[in-house]
Amino acid sequence: MNALLTLLYLLLCVGVVIFVPPLVTPFANDYGNFTGIEAAKAVLLCTALATIAGYYSYKRETDGPFLLRLFPRSFVLAAVGGFQLRNR
Repeated sequence: MNALLTLLYLLLCVGVVIFVPPLVTPFANDYGNFTGIEAAKAVLLCTALATIAGYYSYKRETDGPFLLRLFPRSFVLAAVGGFQLRNR
């Protein structure tokens, strides 16, 4: 199960780097130039912060491993659910 969650997270990261820059292109006047490099930087920053949060939740004496499994599952489900709502 952990390998599946890791694979889904990596697919989500690759999807953000590939698909977000073309979505932002129509709003270049509002946001400025946004490329795949900026998307990759955002993904790396969020991954680093999530790793720190995961480490602290894992080190909790009670329910640490459970929380570490719960957060990525909820993140992937929220991302997939948001993608489905956007495509309606």
